Amino acid sequence: MEIRPANINDLDSIIRLYESELLRKANPVFIKTSIEMYPVFIALEGDELVGFVYCRKFSPDILEPANILVKKEFRSSGIGSRLLAEVERVSAGSYQSLILVNSTLYKEDSEKRDASNFYLKNGYVVILETKGSTVFSKDLGSN
Repeated sequence: MEIRPANINDLDSIIRLYESELLRKANPVFIKTSIEMYPVFIALEGDELVGFVYCRKFSPDILEPANILVKKEFRSSGIGSRLLAEVERVSAGSYQSLILVNSTLYKEDSEKRDASNFYLKNGYVVILETKGSTVFSKDLGSN
């Protein structure tokens, strides 16, 4: 399994994985902008893209991993944790913390998994809970 930074040549593969796993249209402009401006990592099994994480700026000192996705048959193998760890590693010098939102309120055509245990296992803490959403944060210790 190879984890590496994404580049613009990976855009089509990211979109295909997004749409095949989530059964909805991706936003190519948003993903392209993420690749150009923020940490984006992909997971490859041979030549096959099996996971990705892309980010956006939440505030000047907080980064939000906007989407973490691992292909269904590769889940629970540590790939998501490795992708998230790479974002944390490269972001620590530029951002104070990462913030993530896990919500059950998004309209999904596919079955959405509750990622709460994943975030807690990776050192995130709950900073806000509502009936349908949980907001997690992790201090990166920069600045």
